[in-house]
Amino acid sequence: MRMYWRRLCALVIVVLVAGMIGASTQAASAFASPAFQTQWQAGEAVTPNFWGPLETAKDGQQESYKEAPGGKRTAQYFDKARMEQFDPNARVTTGLLTVELKSGKLQLGDTTFEQRAPARINVAGDPGTNGLTYADLSTFAEYYDPTSANTYSAYISGDNHQFTPLTADNANPYAAQFDTPTGNTFTYVADPTNHYGQVVYSPFQDFIKRLTDAGIAIDQTPGYPISPVVIATVPIGGKATTVFVQAFERRVLTYNPNNDPAFRVEFGNIGQQYYAWRYGTSASAPVASAPTTAPTTVPAPMVSASTPVPATPPAVTPATSGVTFTSVQGAKPGNVATVMVQTAPNASCSIGYVTPKGTQSEAAGLVTKTAGADGDVSWSWLIGGATKPGTGSVTVTCNGVNATTNITIG
Repeated sequence: MRMYWRRLCALVIVVLVAGMIGASTQAASAFASPAFQTQWQAGEAVTPNFWGPLETAKDGQQESYKEAPGGKRTAQYFDKARMEQFDPNARVTTGLLTVELKSGKLQLGDTTFEQRAPARINVAGDPGTNGLTYADLSTFAEYYDPTSANTYSAYISGDNHQFTPLTADNANPYAAQFDTPTGNTFTYVADPTNHYGQVVYSPFQDFIKRLTDAGIAIDQTPGYPISPVVIATVPIGGKATTVFVQAFERRVLTYNPNNDPAFRVEFGNIGQQYYAWRYGTSASAPVASAPTTAPTTVPAPMVSASTPVPATPPAVTPATSGVTFTSVQGAKPGNVATVMVQTAPNASCSIGYVTPKGTQSEAAGLVTKTAGADGDVSWSWLIGGATKPGTGSVTVTCNGVNATTNITIG
């Protein structure tokens, strides 16, 4: 018996060691140059996870660039960005990663590009989900024209990658997130030299100001804004969550009003995402955000914190019904609820929501929709601020077939 346990322990040790060796091969062994380390330390001193940890970075590598000595430059990919350097004495720069992902133009020199399709990689949300992509961002103008009646400062992301301008008619569900100390919804920021400019969401502007106050130039990180604000409902940890996204030349900023104030504004994992797109790793699959260490001096945006509500377990609908609930996300009063179902492709579907008090809701968003080619269809609507917490119900009808489930409010 003793011999058995000795052999078993030895086997466990071997397995553990092998696992640790395998895991270590995924991490960078060192900074690619002392200049990269200096740059990393300077950014991390301003806000933790400015670049992302070395443990999840790629090792330095030589990448083709026409104007670099010998046609190669040193590059190293971190979660949040890429560092690049022509030679050990040159200035460390970061690439226009967002521009490349949006346009599909892989830059191989000052004026040399390889044309690809814009990246269909999720900007935010869980990997492998049908969320907002860089290809979606490419459909928006990079310059906001305040004199045009057809230019909008923000859009709401809907089903099947469709977008609705944020106007006075549909802004109510998001009003709390747009409150600022000055009472202005947005602040206009532009670079008149290069004619870049967008209306920048105020928490993003506050975050960028903290960077520039610390000596980090806006044209280097994150660059100038090149998309409007997009409000998207994406699954985070399997829960439908409304987030605010805005693209800048070199990085993407995200805002999650459900997070603690210090965590609400974060850099997206564009370094990982760009690497996957450029080198085809994981079939260009979306990459989940790395955990963020709470910064100590991030100013809290003037918003009302909301606590995520656990999803109501979907009701089990018989397969013959033709309607299956795949996600039922309740919400606190004043926040957005979301329901997703699976049905026949291109089916016509309507939804009804009965409040915990027993009244039929007429909230905007509870409209008839057509399922996609994959049979998926979803709805999002605002739970009224005066709604009594409790258990309501949702009924979805697709091609004349009904299915009902409970939904938790509060």
